[in-house]
Amino acid sequence: MMNSLPDDKELFVECPRCKTEIKQKNLKRHLRKIHGVSKASIKITSIPGTTATVSRSERIAALFSKINQGQYDTEGSLMTLMKNAETKGEDKILKAVQQRLRKVFPKLYRRYVGPITLRDPLGSKSCYCTKPISLHSIAHDILSMSIPTEALQCDLCWDEDISVAWGIYGPFGAKMIDKRTWTAICHERGDVKYATH
Repeated sequence: MMNSLPDDKELFVECPRCKTEIKQKNLKRHLRKIHGVSKASIKITSIPGTTATVSRSERIAALFSKINQGQYDTEGSLMTLMKNAETKGEDKILKAVQQRLRKVFPKLYRRYVGPITLRDPLGSKSCYCTKPISLHSIAHDILSMSIPTEALQCDLCWDEDISVAWGIYGPFGAKMIDKRTWTAICHERGDVKYATH
C-alpha cells in the first residue's frame, strides 16, 4: 500500500522572527500568539517547495522533514542525498540521511558510514574497535596497505571489519581489492600476530 504524500502545510518551516521550526499550518497562530503580530499584518505567501521565492533555510527545513518522514526511503535516493549533502557541506541533511540509512538500510549504513553498534576496544588505542570507520574506508586502507598494526592484531577487527571489507570489495564483490593485495595483508597479519622474533 502506497503512503500518500503530506500536503505542504504538514512541512516544517522556520519562524521569521524567532527562527524556531514549526509546522507551516501553525505559523500564523505562532506569529499571532507568541510574537503578538496582528492578523491583518500576517501575510504568508511562500509555501515550501511551490514557489521560486522560497528561502534556502525553508528548502533545507522542508527537505529535512521529508527525509525524517521517510519520503526518500529508497536506496538510490538516500545515497544521492548523502552524496549531495557531503559535497555541499549540509551537516543537518547529512545526519538525517545517515539516520534513515541506519534505520532502513543498515548494511548500507555499515558500508558507507560506520558500525551500527560500537565494540569495547579491549585496551588498544589504534584499532577499528577504538576508531570505528566505514567498510569503504577500510577497503581503502587495505588497498593502500595502511591498516594499523593494532587492527591486524585484534581478532574482532579482523573478523568484523577487515574480512567483511574483503568480502564486499574483493574479487567476488565490487572487485576493488585484488587477491595479491589480500594475500599481502594476510601475510602481514600472520607476521604481526603470530611471529616469534
